[in-house]
Amino acid sequence: AILVSMVLLLLFIVPFIFSFIVFICKLFYLLIATVVVKGIAMIFKVPYTYQQLYQLGMHALTIPIMLTFLMQLFVIVPPFMLYTAAFMLWMVIVLDNLSKKEAKHKK
Repeated sequence: AILVSMVLLLLFIVPFIFSFIVFICKLFYLLIATVVVKGIAMIFKVPYTYQQLYQLGMHALTIPIMLTFLMQLFVIVPPFMLYTAAFMLWMVIVLDNLSKKEAKHKK
């Protein structure tokens, strides 16, 4: 009885612990990736702080998360660096649009 309850407890708790660890890893990844995005923002002359870019990045992570999830769902191994490439490409698109909006507001 005790063994069965421990197994059931582990079956319910381990996924939450694993999900929490994955979540923390993605936030840590975003800390590093936002430094690169800050450089890209400087190139596009978009006046956003690191904190604002981090917040944009949290939303932008949706694209690579969904892309890699769908690929794994269909048993396709995501290519190396696909996650980073999808994130950076999406951030470049967002920053390009933001720089165009900034230019329109200055006119």
